[in-house]
Amino acid sequence: DGMRTIPHHKAELGFHGGYMWTFSRDVYLTNTAGEADFEDRGFWGATLDVPMGHGKQGTLLYQRQETTLTFRPAGNPRYDVTDIAVEYFQIGGLGGTPKGNLFPYGMFTLGATRVSALNGGDDQWRFSFVFGAGAKAYFGERLGLRMQGQIPFTFIDGGGSVACGSFGCVTTIGGTGVGQINLGGGLFVNF
Repeated sequence: DGMRTIPHHKAELGFHGGYMWTFSRDVYLTNTAGEADFEDRGFWGATLDVPMGHGKQGTLLYQRQETTLTFRPAGNPRYDVTDIAVEYFQIGGLGGTPKGNLFPYGMFTLGATRVSALNGGDDQWRFSFVFGAGAKAYFGERLGLRMQGQIPFTFIDGGGSVACGSFGCVTTIGGTGVGQINLGGGLFVNF
């Protein structure tokens, strides 16, 4: 029928970039109420995707954004606190329905976020996850293009509880954190 399909391969190594937006968060900084934010900027990253059956891929994801942590005290102008790197280290999966040489997918990963000041200081590690959706286009046996959008979320504080009784067990998990959204794309190589 002349329609190309996704080539058989063991793994895909991809490199991507894009732009990341952060949702500001109400905080107290040095006993002053205000809004903290990561300045909206570009990011880059790499993925290693491994086919795990029809329409399923396992994924390792690394992403890095170099940005500025800003603070806006209530009723005052914003100021820069410090330059930081926000890095995501994630493991998860992609799932979708291949259509010829296209693979539209949804994704979910779990892992950690590291926030570190670029001028030195202690790194902060937090639990995080990433939801996303996108599509891959396979060109020939070795090369492809990936376009995607993601919603990374990093927990700042949280907790959970388990209660058991004659009714069974109930588990709750909650917390607050920093949400971001990004759009990007890149190339990958099959091997």
